[in-house]
Amino acid sequence: MVGGCVHHCKEARARLQALGGDIVDMESAAVLDVARRFGKGAYIIRTVSDGAGDDSHLSYTEMVAVVAHNSALCVEDLLENMP
Repeated sequence: MVGGCVHHCKEARARLQALGGDIVDMESAAVLDVARRFGKGAYIIRTVSDGAGDDSHLSYTEMVAVVAHNSALCVEDLLENMP
């Protein structure tokens, strides 16, 4: 799910959890909004390294390798399944 605001309170988080999303991504909301305004589609591939307020258990260097691998898999799948 994408959204344009930070959700700090328990009530807001509970409402979002009820929608069934795994994460809330604020940055991608801006990209999708611009694409929509110009009548274009957009693919956004993101990697979540930690929860809000949590410290990541991986270093930046370790995370880069994971992100590169997962992003490549996503792009390969998109290309294979394009109409």
